[in-house]
Amino acid sequence: MHVARTSGLTVYEHALSAAMHDVVAAFRDNDDAERAGRMAREVMFWLTTAYGRDAVQDLAELLARRIAEAQVTLLPADDPARPEGTPRG
Repeated sequence: MHVARTSGLTVYEHALSAAMHDVVAAFRDNDDAERAGRMAREVMFWLTTAYGRDAVQDLAELLARRIAEAQVTLLPADDPARPEGTPRG
């Protein structure tokens, strides 16, 4: 199998994107907070080992934003907690 050379930043970007997708999906699929928490800890351990604490901080900020967005789009359209103009999930 041929593996293309990529910069460390590209590898980090792909890992971060995959990690966010998996953890957010765990929250959205049956609201599985236990699985999402376990996955987040595993991903953060891997990122800390591979890239350092800054990677963990970046991931935490992006995850918090994505999870908040996912939760808002799951709210009913008439829910007062749902911001105006938010797309329906």
